[in-house]
Amino acid sequence: MSVVVIRGAVAVLEGPGRVRTGDVVIDDGIVVESADTTGARIIDAAGGVVTAGLVNAHHHLLQTAFRTLPGTRGIPMREWLPAMAAAYGAAGVDPELTGLAASAGLAEALLSGVTTVADHHLTWPQGADDVGMARAAAAAASDLGARLVFVRGAARDDPQEAAASAQAIVEALVADRPGGVSVDGMLQVAVGPAGVHSDPRETFDLLTEVARRHGLRRRTQANEVVDVEVALERYGRRPIDLLQDWGWVDADVTLAHLCDVTADEITRLAAAGVTATHAPGCDVPMGWGVAPVRRLLDAGIPVGLGTSGGGSNDAGHLLADARLAMQVSSLVGPAAAGIRGSDDDDGGLGRRTRPPRAGPAHPRVGGRRVRLGRVGSRRRGRGRSDRRAAVGRARAPTAHGDRGRSDRRRRGATGRRRRGRDRRPAVREGGTMTTMAPAISAETTPTSEERLGAHLRGLRKARGLTLTQLAEAATLSHPFLSQLERGLARPSMASLERLARALGTSRVELIAASEPPRADHDAQPSFVAAGEGVVGPYAEGTARLLAEGPRRFEPLEFTGSNDQPGDHYVHDEDEFLTVLEGSVVISFGPFGERTLHVGDSVYCRSGTPHRWHSPDGRTYRLLIVKEVVHGDGADDAIDV
Repeated sequence: MSVVVIRGAVAVLEGPGRVRTGDVVIDDGIVVESADTTGARIIDAAGGVVTAGLVNAHHHLLQTAFRTLPGTRGIPMREWLPAMAAAYGAAGVDPELTGLAASAGLAEALLSGVTTVADHHLTWPQGADDVGMARAAAAAASDLGARLVFVRGAARDDPQEAAASAQAIVEALVADRPGGVSVDGMLQVAVGPAGVHSDPRETFDLLTEVARRHGLRRRTQANEVVDVEVALERYGRRPIDLLQDWGWVDADVTLAHLCDVTADEITRLAAAGVTATHAPGCDVPMGWGVAPVRRLLDAGIPVGLGTSGGGSNDAGHLLADARLAMQVSSLVGPAAAGIRGSDDDDGGLGRRTRPPRAGPAHPRVGGRRVRLGRVGSRRRGRGRSDRRAAVGRARAPTAHGDRGRSDRRRRGATGRRRRGRDRRPAVREGGTMTTMAPAISAETTPTSEERLGAHLRGLRKARGLTLTQLAEAATLSHPFLSQLERGLARPSMASLERLARALGTSRVELIAASEPPRADHDAQPSFVAAGEGVVGPYAEGTARLLAEGPRRFEPLEFTGSNDQPGDHYVHDEDEFLTVLEGSVVISFGPFGERTLHVGDSVYCRSGTPHRWHSPDGRTYRLLIVKEVVHGDGADDAIDV
């Protein structure tokens, strides 16, 4: 083992708002609180600042060997793509070239402060040693001490061969590893085609099967000029529409570029929990557009920063591209100055009420801000400064089995049941679902974060959970949850989804909880126009909330096209449902099932199991009205 001590720095930045002085001790590559420093290597950081390693969230390392080729600068992407393909063919891409290009690109990254690189490798010549190429890139990263996210991409590859190659690479590099992450956390494998302009649906489908089989994340490129043109010509639809139909608008997907996106597309991406990467060093000098980063962030989409490949960027210097991103952001809207975060998570709630607070800009990756690893962490691959890889970790939310408070608490000390409905959360097979409204004091004007925090605390206490138990159920950290409940942090859409599952509610209802309430004395109607209202995932589809402010009922417009019913829901609220469009099959568990058409309705009393699906896979719309259960304990002391 080797010990390194970084000493004398002016400041050590451990995370947003957490700055200290003193030594940073690294034992065998892991940041620790203390270690035997006898014979340790001392690095004099006098006058400097120790901070997190940066993350290049989108790169094509192979292109490091193909920079500024004649006839490839400032030309339309339709011309650039075949020009680059011809250069690859002439050079003969093999494991040796892949390793050399990766070494040069990773060295450049390290010299600019980057310690993690997401490499979307798209060039796989017919008959080439695919596993050897992947091994070469991984070996280059290991030799240099960099962390690598290797994405087995595809660009006009045979779909079956691409999937077989991806499977072989997983088995060779990260066999039987959860999320495709190596034991030491220094290598992660993901999959994803170049885009809808180059690959058919079959490729997307087959690579999805590989991802599902091994718990891998997925990534592709979207809305970067050429794919919009090709998608409209070939399919008569835009890329995001196709990706959504193909199952590639989901929380395990990262989309690169997004230069040409509409407001509606941004809303859909945010609702699905998609993450994005911005590559101005590629798109700007080539004249391919500028991603509307501020609008993406305001919608709640975590945005990472990447350089893309040297064939378009002519460099791989992330700090230079960060500066460029700030310089060009005003061309497509307000400056993207970053948003406030916290130690464990950040992002936005996608609200309409007010923009996120400004803060320092940090490169993002996999929906998380890059930060210094927590001192004292000895778990290999988790204590390093850049421990969240560019395409994220695949962690399944855990549903907590406790149904809530004790019967004594529900009924009160005298044993008499409290007035109103039982506050126990709803339950479903394999998880929970309930609707709860925040307890908001009319004497204060809380911020959106404080409203959400109060709502979360009320939900947690209604379930009888401590912060520690909720942290375990939602796979989030205890300190981060504490900050959330006090209104001092803002979760990403992915973290909201985990919290919703753990607390037995939906992400869209948590988002609504952050909305400003109407005054209790305001008896005027609350209007929600068509196209307005908070939108987010709900059951097997998407819901739009049709009311704002404190209310006794929760009206939702549900839209879905699922031909599989999912889990039964059983909750304590009564619920009314009517069909607005299409047809839907509703199963009531032991009470059988019914097919409902437009105008048909059903009333489900408390405790009635129910689930629904389309009989033919076509889109259907429902009006759902649920009782609202109000959580208490919003002003209680925070427990652990």
